[in-house]
Amino acid sequence: MQLKTEKTSKGEKKMKGKCYYCGKEISRVSVTKHLKSCLKKEEYQNKVKLERKRRKNLFLLQVSYKYNPDDYWMFISIDENSSLRELDIFLRDVWVECCGHLSVFKIEGIDYDVDVESANEYGLIFEKEYESMDVKIKNVLREGLTFSYEYDFGNTTHITIKVLGKQKGYQLSRIEIMARNNPKEYKCSKCGNKARFYCYECSNYYCDECIENDRSNCYHEIIYEIIEGQNSPRCGVCGYVYNEKGEDEYLPKIKSLF
Repeated sequence: MQLKTEKTSKGEKKMKGKCYYCGKEISRVSVTKHLKSCLKKEEYQNKVKLERKRRKNLFLLQVSYKYNPDDYWMFISIDENSSLRELDIFLRDVWVECCGHLSVFKIEGIDYDVDVESANEYGLIFEKEYESMDVKIKNVLREGLTFSYEYDFGNTTHITIKVLGKQKGYQLSRIEIMARNNPKEYKCSKCGNKARFYCYECSNYYCDECIENDRSNCYHEIIYEIIEGQNSPRCGVCGYVYNEKGEDEYLPKIKSLF
């Protein structure tokens, strides 16, 4: 089961995130514009260049949760010679991995599956055109393309990925997170203070005080404690446990260069 995400009301400030080069707080719609003028990003690229790293052809991707794209999003750059399997591993590490479920990319009518034999066993291929995830992304992606990723065919997490463009640049990792949303803050449905619990019985958020006061209206038999800092669209689903260090190997190595 997944936590209910409340819709943003008209005029309400949308979820913010941050640039992983300079740390500036930005909204999802302003990320692309900010990255083009981010001086820290330019400094970082120059430092990587001085390390005698070869310039790479990079795809710029916007990754977002299909049903609440303003709440969960990332902007990443990925080497064109990376495979879809590497992108799958990245998404598992940072956002979705819980029990080793199957996953699939759906790109222009073709399903790219992580495991051919398992997919056949589950009867997931049927008459669809099917390929392996071992294909290089430069052979399947193009600027302006939007495609999807699904993890777990039971309690599925749906992710939308848009190819924003392609450029030459320098980075130390095959995949690098350029910007990401801040962890979501949940408010008590009764008083508006910071929530610590979510009740699946009544679909309300509660702070410590209100969950005690409201017991007469709800049995609260299915309670999920909201752990501060959780930042994944899969929180509350299946056996998922958020890993706050899952993104570490994909961060710009700013400290090691400055």
